[in-house]
Amino acid sequence: MDNLTHSLVGVAMARAGLNRFSPHATALLILSANLPDLDIVSLAGGDLTYLDLHRHLTHGLLTAPLLATLPWMLFRYGLRRPVTFLITWLLSLLGILSHLGLDFVTSYGTWLGAPLSGAWFQWPVLNIVDAALWLVLLLAVAAPALSKLVSGEIGAKPSAGRGWAIFALLFTLTWIGGRGVIKGRLEQLLASRVQQGIAPRRVLALPTAFSPFRWRGLVETDTFHSVHDLSLLFTFDPEAGLLIYKPQQLDILQAARRAPGLQRFLRFAQWPVYRIVPMDEPPGAQRVQVFDLRFSDDASAFRAVVEVDSQGRILRENFHIRP
Repeated sequence: MDNLTHSLVGVAMARAGLNRFSPHATALLILSANLPDLDIVSLAGGDLTYLDLHRHLTHGLLTAPLLATLPWMLFRYGLRRPVTFLITWLLSLLGILSHLGLDFVTSYGTWLGAPLSGAWFQWPVLNIVDAALWLVLLLAVAAPALSKLVSGEIGAKPSAGRGWAIFALLFTLTWIGGRGVIKGRLEQLLASRVQQGIAPRRVLALPTAFSPFRWRGLVETDTFHSVHDLSLLFTFDPEAGLLIYKPQQLDILQAARRAPGLQRFLRFAQWPVYRIVPMDEPPGAQRVQVFDLRFSDDASAFRAVVEVDSQGRILRENFHIRP
């Protein structure tokens, strides 16, 4: 998820009752709820290094207890605050686990088994940005301030916001579960339909940012991929999707897959789509473009390009992960 959502969940966890255990609970939970994204520094090593390391070591369940010691070190030795290790560590661990859980329910996924396993774990029911979560969490965070203004006018005791925080956390869990039900129904719909006379090999329904009813549907068959706009509110037409045919030049694809960088890219790309374009120079050379269909229909993001000469030798590679 985006860092605003992680931060707001941290605030809500503190106000829901965890702030009773430490005067620094809110700061600790905001910090720890964003701490796994320290791996953003891997961008300094280039796009491939980022794909190798993002949501890897800092997002593993086994490394979470070790990572949870960092906020205690910061508060104890950096800020010189008299914090107890156990309480600080437990609060930090809860914040980190909230981060891992929210990343797990996005289409990007996370390496929960790192460093022992390189498998991606995900249940993509939320977009990286979810407008409904923003709205509810922001309302829960702002509610005590609004209550204070109203109470000041009428002379009543202002709310501490605990009820709002609990509501926001329960809404988050319910929202995730409800979208999971919608996802399951949409994927059943995709899998049950034949396209161009061919049955699907695999299907995936991906959430969008602003509507729980609008989804992206991905279908892979033996000869093509297709991309669909999905909604439970409208009839699904399996023939209305965008078709992307798989190239048949298997020798060129095999040569391109020998490129070391592309092998690293393919460890990340779970829905790789290939395009082959002839090059003017040198004669007979081909440009193989690979992109992850989860994030783009037109190779505008998460893209690898490998140029192969007429003898199947790799000429050059380049990678691009951002739009």
